[in-house]
Amino acid sequence: VRERITLSGDLLPSAVFSDLVREVFALSSSLSVELTFFELLTVVAFLAFSRSGCNAVILEAGMGGRWDATTVCDPSVTLLTGVSLDHEEILGPGIERIFEEKVAVGRPGRPFVATLHDPTLRRAFLERARTTGFLPVLSGRDFSSRWEGLESVETGSRLLHYRGRWGERGFSPTLTATYQ
Repeated sequence: VRERITLSGDLLPSAVFSDLVREVFALSSSLSVELTFFELLTVVAFLAFSRSGCNAVILEAGMGGRWDATTVCDPSVTLLTGVSLDHEEILGPGIERIFEEKVAVGRPGRPFVATLHDPTLRRAFLERARTTGFLPVLSGRDFSSRWEGLESVETGSRLLHYRGRWGERGFSPTLTATYQ
């Protein structure tokens, strides 16, 4: 479970992680609040980030988005990497319903980057931007990217080429899990 929270790429030490979990459990018990597993980990992560003094945080929402524990944050930018038919039993049937749950995390005045390939979802994304006020950034319209293959077996990085308004750049994001 500790692999879900990292600071500068490093796992929290076991003792620190355990102490934070106990602290969150004690607080939730004193408030008579029952947290889900994901809510517990989210609060633990927020405490770890806050106490570490980090300048920026990358958060991954759980399933959906609209009701996710991470929505308490005020993001500088939001990223939607795609929409698929997952968790229909919770999010509702159909790709449009799942899209609505995910796109609901957009914040007025903030960039919302999306890699949507379905023309219907792209139009819906732009319409939601108009009504919500987030700043839409769409792949294929505002930028493009492509994988260039495995660069480093040791670090698990791949080279990603990004082309946008400011030219083309290559960078290697670290992959923290084995590709499945």
